[in-house]
Amino acid sequence: MNSNIYRCKFLFIFFVCVTLLSCGEKIIYDKLLNVLKIQEDVDYKIKKKKTGIFSYPKFGFSFSLKKGKFNGPFKIITQNNDTILYINFVNDKINGYYQFIDYRQKIMYPYNFIFTTKYNKFIKFYGKGYVNSEEKREGYWIEPLGRGSYISGKKEGYWEEWDIEGYILKKGMYVNNQKEKLWKEDIPFFNIYTEGIYINNKKEGIWIERDKDTTYKLELLYLNDRIKDTLNKILPYP
Repeated sequence: MNSNIYRCKFLFIFFVCVTLLSCGEKIIYDKLLNVLKIQEDVDYKIKKKKTGIFSYPKFGFSFSLKKGKFNGPFKIITQNNDTILYINFVNDKINGYYQFIDYRQKIMYPYNFIFTTKYNKFIKFYGKGYVNSEEKREGYWIEPLGRGSYISGKKEGYWEEWDIEGYILKKGMYVNNQKEKLWKEDIPFFNIYTEGIYINNKKEGIWIERDKDTTYKLELLYLNDRIKDTLNKILPYP
């Protein structure tokens, strides 16, 4: 009697486990199938010159069309309300607010479909800011490794640049996308910073290298971005 009860329990548990595993595989397959069909659906709407706002809530994906052309926001937002991608379109051209920032490389399934299809051509920049009617960065931008201003797609004015950990390494002026004038640069591993002049994106003249904690100072003469001579050296206190 007891053996029959145990046998029945075992068969019941085995049946439940098999059923759950089968359902799990089916759910994954269904999601994959839907992802693969998204591009087909988008292509169909473009071909038929549809107008409207189209949304895929399961994937946080939505876009807008006007007579088959992208107009308005094209975006992917996660369930945690993190914006992975936001592009504003005007007649199939990027124009307006743009955001694509993924410092932690958190773009994974199911969101990666957009980056493996023909629509990945829209990923022109990393960062967030404004894109003008010529599809060039304009005004203030925050990027994975820096922040500052653009004029017609070229860096202009004061910029700060940092490493992947967010530590500011360089700060100074850009003129027509070239480093110019005074720049300060950190070498964090050695606790040293340097400062000097850039001309046409190259170090020129005297650059001073200092230790942040001591009186150590080194004056270096640069010519065409290369060290030509060491002028003065002040050693730290003993």
